[in-house]
Amino acid sequence: MPTTQNPDRTPARTLAYLRCSTDEQAESGLGLDAQRRAVEMWAAATGHDSIEYASENGLSGSVVP
Repeated sequence: MPTTQNPDRTPARTLAYLRCSTDEQAESGLGLDAQRRAVEMWAAATGHDSIEYASENGLSGSVVP
């Protein structure tokens, strides 16, 4: 299906990586649910579909496992 953004192409499949590194981030409104909504709004506006999600919750990049 053509899109208004790209009338000559089929919408692309999308992989979204969602990440929340701290409990504070999750509670501040910037958590995984908010990130997912932002991706869905972007995808709808740009004609992307078939979104797949990968996510990590509560994993800080500054802490050595």
